[in-house]
Amino acid sequence: MKKIFYSIMALAIAAMTFQSCEDVPMPYDMPEEKPTEPETPEGVAEGDGTLANPFNAYAAIQYTSALDADVNSTEEIYIKGKIVSIEEEYTTNYGNGSYTISEDGTDKNTFKVWRALYLGNKKFTSADEQVKVGDDVVVCGKVVNYKGNTPETVQGSAYLYSLNGKTEPTGGDNTGGDNTGGGDNTGGSTTPDEGSLLSNGGFESWTGGLPDNW
Repeated sequence: MKKIFYSIMALAIAAMTFQSCEDVPMPYDMPEEKPTEPETPEGVAEGDGTLANPFNAYAAIQYTSALDADVNSTEEIYIKGKIVSIEEEYTTNYGNGSYTISEDGTDKNTFKVWRALYLGNKKFTSADEQVKVGDDVVVCGKVVNYKGNTPETVQGSAYLYSLNGKTEPTGGDNTGGDNTGGGDNTGGSTTPDEGSLLSNGGFESWTGGLPDNW
């Protein structure tokens, strides 16, 4: 009889213990499983760098980053985008400007246009339209992976091909030149006039101690 009584008591105690355990709150909440979101691609390269199909900014970054550090590309490429920021406005001092572009005008995947000449591969004049943030541009020129970590156009070897669809400057004659600094560099032939050389090629005639036509 006592054995039965003790068995019933043991079962009752076990039941009460189990019930007490159920009433104890969990020390922490179970984490909820969140759906996995697809990763946003870093960028999508578009274009082949030609005038008919310019690189977008991301493609220009990829192309230029593949170059050895500080080695200029052998070919000119075309790059399209929107101006994100302007580092140096176009000025009449040197006729060039510096700015960054991206595919959509945001500061993601930007490419630096460094001291590039104006439309028509000419120097900027006071009569020309200034570039602005948000402008659609196409730039043409050689590129360099500066210091191995900054893809950009080569100073003196790039120019603004189009500005919001326009490809010619609005100002007067500005025949371009070196955009690495000041000074006049309008180009032109270095060959003397043919007639001046041949008309007195043997120095047969002299005037005032000097050969004629030289």
